[in-house]
Amino acid sequence: MHADETPVTVMQIGEKKPRKGYVWVYTTTQYNSVQAVVYDFQPSRSGQHPQDFLKGWQGQLVCDDYSGYKA
Repeated sequence: MHADETPVTVMQIGEKKPRKGYVWVYTTTQYNSVQAVVYDFQPSRSGQHPQDFLKGWQGQLVCDDYSGYKA
């Protein structure tokens, strides 16, 4: 599985200033029998988000060197 996170600007109703959020993306490899891409919006870049999302999953994770993935 491949994973990455991308910052996005988020504007909520009732707030005067935009804030930063993150779209975390998880995708299977071309060699997997199941082809899938999942987008998971989160309000922060905390490493807890991929840890929670991938809980129970086993396999190899391909990602950049962001420390949030190391846990």
